[in-house]
Amino acid sequence: MMTERFTSKVVIITGGGAGIGRRYAHRFAAEGASVVIADIRGADEAASGLASSNQPVVPIEADVSSEDSVNLMVQRTIERLGRIDILVNNAAVSASLALTPFEKLTVAEWRHVLEVNTIGVFLCCRAVAPHMRASKSGRIVNITSGTAFKGAP
Repeated sequence: MMTERFTSKVVIITGGGAGIGRRYAHRFAAEGASVVIADIRGADEAASGLASSNQPVVPIEADVSSEDSVNLMVQRTIERLGRIDILVNNAAVSASLALTPFEKLTVAEWRHVLEVNTIGVFLCCRAVAPHMRASKSGRIVNITSGTAFKGAP
């Protein structure tokens, strides 16, 4: 049985279009939150999967590695839902990388990983912080991979 502990809360989930981000979106909606599904692709499809939810679900195409895109994501969230209570930084580049020895990665591939997985988190945190400070409330959840603990070629 689900509680509604997130009733009247607005949650942005980056990378919410697929995988575990999509599961987070379902769970937050089930627990009463209004959910913004932000992803570079798949946000509309993920949002349509929550059409039966009694909560507002807003799909936003967003690239967390782009400052303009992140700022627009936050602006649209405020316009549509009026606030931001929780940010879940879930977007990441990993599954799309070919398993290859790291010395064979190109600089462009590595830059892309850093831009999404590191700079993207910074940009999203920086963009929501003023809204959370103004409301004197907010939570930021940064998701990371366990890959560092088990390694990869």
